[in-house]
Amino acid sequence: HTVTKMKLFVLTVVLCAAYVAAQGSSYRAAVVEYYALPIAPAPTERPVPRSVATAELLKNVAEFTLFAKRAKAEGAQIIVFPENGLYPADVHFDDRDDIFPYLESVPDPYDEANQDSLNICEQRAAYKNAPVLVAMSCLAKDLSMTIVFDMGSVEQCQGDKVCPEDGRWQFNTQVAMGSDGTLIGRYHKRHLYYEPGYNPSPYPQLSTFTTDFGVEFGMLICFDMLFHEPSFGLVVERRISNLVYSTSWVNKPPTPLANAVQQGYSRVYGMNVLASQNAHNAYLSSGMGIFSGGSVLATYYNNTDAPRSNMLLADVPIQSDIFPAPQISRLSVLQSAEQLLGRPITKSMPRSLPFDPALPIVRRMFTATPGSSDSFSLEVKDDLQCNFTYTIKSGAAPPGTVDQYFAMAIDARTLPDVLPAPVYACGIGLCVGEDCKDTLGAVQSRGSVFSSLGISGIFDNKEVVYPLLSTSFGGLLPPSALSVGSVPLSSGNTAKLNTRMQLQRGETAEVMGAALLQILD
Repeated sequence: HTVTKMKLFVLTVVLCAAYVAAQGSSYRAAVVEYYALPIAPAPTERPVPRSVATAELLKNVAEFTLFAKRAKAEGAQIIVFPENGLYPADVHFDDRDDIFPYLESVPDPYDEANQDSLNICEQRAAYKNAPVLVAMSCLAKDLSMTIVFDMGSVEQCQGDKVCPEDGRWQFNTQVAMGSDGTLIGRYHKRHLYYEPGYNPSPYPQLSTFTTDFGVEFGMLICFDMLFHEPSFGLVVERRISNLVYSTSWVNKPPTPLANAVQQGYSRVYGMNVLASQNAHNAYLSSGMGIFSGGSVLATYYNNTDAPRSNMLLADVPIQSDIFPAPQISRLSVLQSAEQLLGRPITKSMPRSLPFDPALPIVRRMFTATPGSSDSFSLEVKDDLQCNFTYTIKSGAAPPGTVDQYFAMAIDARTLPDVLPAPVYACGIGLCVGEDCKDTLGAVQSRGSVFSSLGISGIFDNKEVVYPLLSTSFGGLLPPSALSVGSVPLSSGNTAKLNTRMQLQRGETAEVMGAALLQILD
């Protein structure tokens, strides 16, 4: 009996150890695509009084609370909300004064001087002018859950040599609240996209936070994903392998859909990416997901005209280290969209985004006739060469359903009003309308079935290249379906790489858009 008891004891210990190890091998995450509540009643004055702004913000906090409680009930340890998710859906801010009533002061959790005042829920008396911070801190504490969200913040800066004329910084800020209600992370967006109410972060930030389940996360907001920093710093300097990403992405050429960009980023950097999305423009701004090294753990895309809120959950493997691509070899110069253009971006984002044939983009249209195939190249001056090859799967197509596609080579540095980011792109996309003018409406169509597809480009060896592919209605392929590789342009030239992505042999895909996207200095 003693031997039997000892065997049972050993077995129990082994099973318990295995259970603990299994529990520690992953964490459960939730991400939200959210359509904010409209402001009601419509304001008669702008800027609105602060009391009105606060009331509107707290309405959306109440909606966030419902998502967080549901996520907690389903076992989530962390939840990520989208960029600008707290602002009323039907309000577009024209300038700094217009957005100012919605802003709160967010203390720096990395400043030693603040370490005794960061549990905002417990110290709410000191945060009477920050009702959103208090509410979100208390929500995290009540649910014992890490909560990441985006809000507008303000900091006074009189006397600072780079201070704005009105004496205050206004930032698009991602905030992380720990499971005890403590403010554990803060990141100011560095690269703004048509956001006249905000300042880009004036100083480099590699913002991270560590959760109670032992995972360290890097922080990133929307357009930052198309720039070297802070991504390179997070990966190379901080060795971060998990990222929380709040976005209000615009689905616009030359980039495929938001979730394809998120997947490509996850693949290139070998990271876990928890990506949320603002649903304000329905199919024009949809696309979120949870990714691990490019593998799709969960993804969602709304291809309808009606904005919808949704939530995804997934168990995410804890990685002991990142596995960066060979190209990720150095930190590069920090650069914002405003620095790139040499002027501030003050105009509003265009509401309609048709493909304008007058733009100086090298492009070519082709018809996806079943059974057809072709190979061709496009060049932008002497800077970029793109090569394309494809075969459309054989089979009779119903009358009137043969699709039109465009192929393009683009140096976005020469087109700041199209995409104010330093990128090269070689890509194809499904389009509709005469002369392929409408590339955005195509996301509501089913693409042709490609039995082979290859896109390659001559790129700089020092820079990151994202492989991106969207299938019909916002779908994604598993990484195993897409081969990606690079070889030196010639035996004696290591400054340039011929980078290629192609469907693996035997794979087929209803391609809506595909591209190689390189981020430049």
